[in-house]
Amino acid sequence: MSSVDSQIIVSALAYPLSVTLLIGLVCIGVLLRGWVRLMQSRQDSKMAELKNHQHQLEGQIARQGDAIAQRLESWSRDVQVQLVGQAQQLKSVNEAVGALKTALVVPHLRGRILGETTLERLLGDVLPPQGYSFQCKIGDATANAVIRFPHIGLICPVDCTFDFSSAKTLLEGHADPAIMAESRRQLAAEVRKKAEEISFSLIRPELGTTDFAYLFVSSEGIFQEILHDIELWQSLVADRVLVVSPHTLFVALQPLSHAIRYYEMSEGVNDKIRILQDAGQKLAEISAQVEEQLQKSAHAVGQTRSLLNLIPSVVQAVKVPHYGEMRNQSADGLNASGFVPATSGDVRQGVSIC
Repeated sequence: MSSVDSQIIVSALAYPLSVTLLIGLVCIGVLLRGWVRLMQSRQDSKMAELKNHQHQLEGQIARQGDAIAQRLESWSRDVQVQLVGQAQQLKSVNEAVGALKTALVVPHLRGRILGETTLERLLGDVLPPQGYSFQCKIGDATANAVIRFPHIGLICPVDCTFDFSSAKTLLEGHADPAIMAESRRQLAAEVRKKAEEISFSLIRPELGTTDFAYLFVSSEGIFQEILHDIELWQSLVADRVLVVSPHTLFVALQPLSHAIRYYEMSEGVNDKIRILQDAGQKLAEISAQVEEQLQKSAHAVGQTRSLLNLIPSVVQAVKVPHYGEMRNQSADGLNASGFVPATSGDVRQGVSIC
């Protein structure tokens, strides 16, 4: 076969193959285009779904935002109402604080001294009734109250008539430091004067008082002012006057309260011990009497036993003569001896007597 024939055969075979390949490529192109359109339609449907979902989400967010805005508005209204109520409460609290300040500054409360009222309540809450008394005479002076120490037989005077008028500025406060310093100076002067009066009139150890006294200050603020004044406190210690507030006096009275109760308990125990001692003495006396009676009884028993031991010998020594023997005795001999014969009944009587 020549080369020409070969080329003809190859060209004849290549043409159908080219056509087939071309047709295949066209088919593939058509398929690809269909697939692209399908994918594009699916993508469009997905985009539509996403847009729809987005619109739904936007609607939900908008509705939730509106609900949140409404809630916030409602909460803000409630908060405003509460703030208004709190402001009113704060106003009432401020008014109450002002009234309390006024009550602390004013020296009388319903006709009675505030210090006496507080002191009376404090002593009554902490101490037993026998541990304190009011308006107690000490010489020519009268103590507002006294604290009793029954275990040592002493009383401690308590004065509670301190005037708060000089401390009004300290209680209310002032922006000017000079005015506050002057108020503290006046307070210290009045406290020193009161302490000197207490030391002179109420501290009387020769009359049964302790060698110190209490100055009761019912205001904790005034007590703090006195406590922070070192020179004033040293002066009070020199005068043997101790300034106490309700809290410090309460703490100071706790050990005394326990001591009084323990003292009462010990007194009760001592009474019982004395009763037991008296009972022991009486028991000892009764025991001595019983022992004496037992000794007498033992002595009587011994005597009785001795007498009982003598009875057999006495019975043997006393012999009753036989009736036949008595008839054989001569009458003269019997008359001479002074023995008169007895009948059988007399004999039986004599035997029974023996």
